[in-house]
Amino acid sequence: MSGELKTQGSQLFLLDNGVSPAAVVRITNLTNIDGLGGAASDIDVTNMDSTAREFLVGLKDNGQASFGMNFAPQSAVHQRVLAISGGSRYQWAIGLSDGTAAPTIAAGDVFSKPTTRSWFTFEAGVQEATITLQTDDAVRVQGSLRVSGAITFTPKA
Repeated sequence: MSGELKTQGSQLFLLDNGVSPAAVVRITNLTNIDGLGGAASDIDVTNMDSTAREFLVGLKDNGQASFGMNFAPQSAVHQRVLAISGGSRYQWAIGLSDGTAAPTIAAGDVFSKPTTRSWFTFEAGVQEATITLQTDDAVRVQGSLRVSGAITFTPKA
């Protein structure tokens, strides 16, 4: 084994500065996180001297990430996720399973990440929060996050 991690124990946090005072909240009943990352655009620089199409690599678009959760209607966190759908951008942090410490809020309403855990942090708005009800299943919510800017990885110290 060369340092692989299990997904069990990974957690998703929202820095909710839409409330006063701002608060770090953990998205509970989380079942999955998908699609973190993205692709760069192509810049076509083909000209009359080209013998084939030529491209430069453009800016990276970190696209959309999604998360699933088993919906708990009485959960204030779940109610908040539904309420911020289609609104402002927020800071998000994914704490991997190599630690258990939660982030806190530093001056300027930004995440302060404990060094005892690996982190992915990014800014995103909740594009949609879709509720799914199927026969013989739990009520589920699938959230779609539109990432704005860079995704930062901070390894455990």
